[in-house]
Amino acid sequence: MLSICALSSGNLRRDVQTNRQIGRCAILALGLSLAAWPDKVIGWTAQSLVYVTSSNGISVIDTRENKVVDLIPGPSLPTAVSPNGKHVYTFGPSTSDLVFNISVIDARDDEVVATIPLDVALVSTGVSLNTNSSAIAVTPNGKHLYVTTGLCSSNSFDCTRPESVYFAFWDIDTVTNKVVAASPGKGFVQGIVFRPHGKTAYFANWDSDVVVPQVLVFNHGSAGSTITLPTFGEDNAIAITPDGRHVYVPYVLYNGTPDFPEIVAVIDTATDTVTQTVVVEPASSANTVNGIAMSPNGRYAYVSNLGSNSVSVLDTASNTIVKTVLVGTSPGGVAVTPDGAYVYVSNQGSNSVSVINAASDTVVATIPVAAPGAISIIPPTHGQGRNSP
Repeated sequence: MLSICALSSGNLRRDVQTNRQIGRCAILALGLSLAAWPDKVIGWTAQSLVYVTSSNGISVIDTRENKVVDLIPGPSLPTAVSPNGKHVYTFGPSTSDLVFNISVIDARDDEVVATIPLDVALVSTGVSLNTNSSAIAVTPNGKHLYVTTGLCSSNSFDCTRPESVYFAFWDIDTVTNKVVAASPGKGFVQGIVFRPHGKTAYFANWDSDVVVPQVLVFNHGSAGSTITLPTFGEDNAIAITPDGRHVYVPYVLYNGTPDFPEIVAVIDTATDTVTQTVVVEPASSANTVNGIAMSPNGRYAYVSNLGSNSVSVLDTASNTIVKTVLVGTSPGGVAVTPDGAYVYVSNQGSNSVSVINAASDTVVATIPVAAPGAISIIPPTHGQGRNSP
């Protein structure tokens, strides 16, 4: 009956607009009991929703069935979810290399409800924009959206070396959906996390001119100190413990040999210093750490290893690797469900998303997705909240 409903509605969860339409399919397919709430959109699921950037746009996965239930057109660049689960923010189609756009998506129906232009004219020394730096995150209170884009400071080299090693930082007010500040920086920003109070943000940054992995500290939206990770390397992701006391940054260590080790640097946010490094994988000619995600209780960090097609489970109490889980080919983005029960991993090389049972550290499902990348998850309580107007 589920397939009949899918055929009749076009999209099980998204294309249904009244309780009369959804009621027939929901009761037949899922056995749900629905109240008579006319003119309200009824959400299909009480489970978490996974937003995966892909070559086709943003694929939306319902974790009840572990199936793609919607596809939102757009570029394959990272997304961010508001803390209340009402909106998804993503990079939209660019107007030109002078203006990029951020799309604001209503999570109830996956429709774009606003577009925020990022105009290079707002950035001092800026000439044009590019996608070399594409990071996006919402502050814990949901009031601001932080975005980075690549920045060219002159017309030389057609925005290639050395112009490609600059970024623009955009601070957006989520109430007005307007840019309130824009500033230039140097390097490639690949991820943004916040301390729980939201006043301090950490940017994973790699400056190819000096080949040094860095973490940039921003306080109240302004650039502060720079934390340099040990020796040379490249960092592509960042995560923070729920209590905000430690930041975990995976990076490839350039040690002068053909086989680069993968390292995770542990930063104490009280002093903004590296207090420990953890070897994820000792050596591999294809080693690249692409993603990291923290469990909701902060006990484990999950690190994707692109070269070895695996995910390493890092115990944050001992800062040791306690398990390695084989997934698909070339894993990148990682996200953990809000209850900590499952880990979703995008496998770009095998066009799939692996679902890891966190209790057993085993893959329990594989979902076809074309060239998946970054992953964001909306908590189940907010999925239920779609039943409200």
